[in-house]
Amino acid sequence: MQKKGKEIYDGVRRITGKRAPIVRVIKDKNGKVLTDQDQVKNRWREHFQELYNPQTVTDPFVLMEMPVGGRNADPSAGLTIEEVQAAIHRLKKTKSRALITQRLRKFKEQGMPVWSSC
Repeated sequence: MQKKGKEIYDGVRRITGKRAPIVRVIKDKNGKVLTDQDQVKNRWREHFQELYNPQTVTDPFVLMEMPVGGRNADPSAGLTIEEVQAAIHRLKKTKSRALITQRLRKFKEQGMPVWSSC
């Protein structure tokens, strides 16, 4: 299948005569024209390294103002009992819903705070 696709594209290229242009000349950062192929390759390498590995400057004051932990510190932060109950009830009636209910009951037996409807 791939061979047919390659043959089709080769045929189109032969008929149209279109080929991708080969870049033999390029400008450096200062606008100087580079004609040596090693210099051209190095400039392309430099260009793509800058493009895909950008150097970013981080303001330390912004990092100091960011809250530490947030929702990652306490997974239940910001969740209401109603949201959790609705999520459990939306689950399909499969093992996952049964397992969650079973684990919540175990937590309740251990004295951990659990909603009464589970």
